[in-house]
Amino acid sequence: NLNGLINNDLTSLALDNNSRLWVGASDGSISILNIQNNTWKYIFDIKNSTEANKAINFLYQTGSFMFVATGYGIQKISDINYTFVDAPYYKLGSFPNNTIVYALTSRNNILYAATKAGVAYADYANSNLNNPASWTNFNSLNLTADVKTIESYDNKIFAGSLTGFSYYDGFIWRLYPNP
Repeated sequence: NLNGLINNDLTSLALDNNSRLWVGASDGSISILNIQNNTWKYIFDIKNSTEANKAINFLYQTGSFMFVATGYGIQKISDINYTFVDAPYYKLGSFPNNTIVYALTSRNNILYAATKAGVAYADYANSNLNNPASWTNFNSLNLTADVKTIESYDNKIFAGSLTGFSYYDGFIWRLYPNP
């Protein structure tokens, strides 16, 4: 804490396009280190909120926005002025309100979220992410619950849960390696 962190219980790290290290913590605090000049900025909005689970589980940058996976949904923050864009995304399709989001990735303007209830995905560039109808849900195969990680590679989306590993080829979710 003496060197600039708000909290030492760190849960996520991300380097943005402007050489700043975003550091998320279990209490909802976000500390941002400008690596070029060793100065800190802070975001307290989540930490000071009334949310029950404020943990910053994952930080994912796309364009000039940092998407923040939290214990209650997803937040979108401008990496230019550190302001929140939109209200929190609490309802991801038909998944329950305030579903824990563990990780994020994107491919072709689609944001994919690994959640406690399965995988949720939506077009972040052309849809209203606050509208639950904008989100598609998948919670079958090995992704029925506690999807802990998700990544985009080789025109596929790979997702892992406590019960296994699957991938999305752009048309259908499949077991990995193959059924």
